[in-house]
Amino acid sequence: MKGNSIRLRSAFLLSGIVTLLWLGTAMATLRLVSEEMAEVFDSALQETGQRILQLAVVDVLNRDEEGVNRRVTGLAEHEEHFTYVVRDPEGRLLLTSHRARPEDFPLFPDSGFHDTGDMRFYQEMAVRGTVILTIAEPLSHRREAVVNMALSLALPLLVTVPLSLIAIFYGLGFGLRPLNRLRDQLAQRGATRLAPLVRTGVPSELGPIVDTINDLLMRLERAFAAERSFAANAAHELRTPWQGLWGNCSVCGISRKTPKPEDVLMRWNIRCDA
Repeated sequence: MKGNSIRLRSAFLLSGIVTLLWLGTAMATLRLVSEEMAEVFDSALQETGQRILQLAVVDVLNRDEEGVNRRVTGLAEHEEHFTYVVRDPEGRLLLTSHRARPEDFPLFPDSGFHDTGDMRFYQEMAVRGTVILTIAEPLSHRREAVVNMALSLALPLLVTVPLSLIAIFYGLGFGLRPLNRLRDQLAQRGATRLAPLVRTGVPSELGPIVDTINDLLMRLERAFAAERSFAANAAHELRTPWQGLWGNCSVCGISRKTPKPEDVLMRWNIRCDA
């Protein structure tokens, strides 16, 4: 396949356009979905914190001793996305999850969502602000979910781009078949065959080209006809004086088989002088 093939260049161009459109759509979709996922994660963080706060309030109010910190132990080894601490207004720990590090949980002045470093926090108070829950989720967990979604949107390109290139290449080949037929018709034309190209079934895009070529063939036919007519007339005009010259030579006794022109002229002068 030649490097300057219109078919191949068009296939690459269209495949590139399809790829760019796919990437643009995927990026817009990923952005919208990321925003929706952030809302879902925040909702899950808030709902989990509120449920834990209810249990923590019951646990703290039913204790016999105040100021005791209890750490919740895990029933089985698992990946923990949420960690939390429960404190009083003075910052004393009342309850912590089994993987929570209290030093990583700042005490915020108000309830709601807060971001600190690589953590997303939600804080809420109960019992007139005497029980304060702070629950945290690593932002890396959210980024991992976004990356997985981006890969799920981008991986199909590895299959789509080659398939689209092949499909477009052969599709263009099918669409260019009328051009191939036009080429075959032109290959059959020559100096002895200047018939017009067949106009039937020619696509509208090739119609002006066929009309221009037919006009050119017509002008060539007229030019060749004029050339043949000129050659015939010139041959006739040259033949008449030549025959007269030979007639004069015959009268003067010069043979048509005279081998040398100088002999012909010499005998011509002798006969004519006599």
